[in-house]
Amino acid sequence: DDTTTTFDGFDSDLKNYMETSLNQVTTSLASQFSIVRSTLQGNDFVMLRIDGIKNIAAHQSVVSYVSDLAVVENVALSRLNGDSLELRITLSGTRSHLAEFINLDRDLEAVNPTLRDETIDFLHYRWTGN
Repeated sequence: DDTTTTFDGFDSDLKNYMETSLNQVTTSLASQFSIVRSTLQGNDFVMLRIDGIKNIAAHQSVVSYVSDLAVVENVALSRLNGDSLELRITLSGTRSHLAEFINLDRDLEAVNPTLRDETIDFLHYRWTGN
């Protein structure tokens, strides 16, 4: 999220120093990427348009990739048109969570990434994976 955090401390015992530092890092990452079901806002699905699907292997790879994202509960093909497909994604989080998880990797590249309007019906990406 383009922020920098500095962990500063001192302990003469290396084990204690490393445990404290590791706890700070994992706590920070958990707060960034954990999904708490009680905070969901009721809109638990999103449409995902993916361009660059050149063959059946790419189709299988993209569906597998999206299915394996931690925030995704279910993936259903909604539309297939040339080298583009649309997936209806059932989420265990929000569409922002989904976008964050996708941005952690380079297999999907956002089409028009400056467009962040939550009212748009779909998220739009280009498949760059294998």
